[in-house]
Amino acid sequence: MNRTPLRNRAWLIAIAAAALFGLAGLVHAGAERGPSAERIVALAAHKLDLSSEQQDRLRPLVDEALALHRDARKARELMQAASREELSRADADLQALALERQAQTDRRLQQARQLRDRFLRYYQIELSPAQQASARAAMLERMDRFQQLRGRMQQRRDGLLQMQ
Repeated sequence: MNRTPLRNRAWLIAIAAAALFGLAGLVHAGAERGPSAERIVALAAHKLDLSSEQQDRLRPLVDEALALHRDARKARELMQAASREELSRADADLQALALERQAQTDRRLQQARQLRDRFLRYYQIELSPAQQASARAAMLERMDRFQQLRGRMQQRRDGLLQMQ
C-alpha cells in the first residue's frame, strides 16, 4: 500500500490514539473484519480496570475512531478511482488532482487530530493515576512491538535487495 507522508501522519495520529489504550487493532487495515467497538471497550476495560461509567464514556470515542477509519478507507478508494479516471484522460489536470488529494488529506488529518485530542482529554480526566500508568505501559509495549516489526520488515527488505 503506497502512502504519502501526510497520509502516514494521519495514520500515526490514529495509531497514537489507539495506542493510548493499547488497542492496536483499532487501526488495522481490515476494519470490516476487525474489532468491534464492544470488543475494544472490553479490552480497554480489562487492561485498565475501567468502571462501567468510564466504559460508557469511552464507547463514543471508539465508535468515532472506527467510523473515521471506515470513512477514510472508503474516501481513499473513491479518490483512487477518480485519480485513475483523470490520469487516463489525455488532458489530465494533475494540479487539480494533487490539490484534491491534499484537501482530502488535510481533512482527514484534522479529523484524526480532533479525535486524538478527545482521547487525550479522556485519559486526563477519566482515568485515575494508576489507570494512566497502565495506559502508558501499554503504549510503551505497543511502541516496542512496532519497532520490532519495523526491524523485521527492514531485514526482509534488505534480504530482497541482496537477492537482486
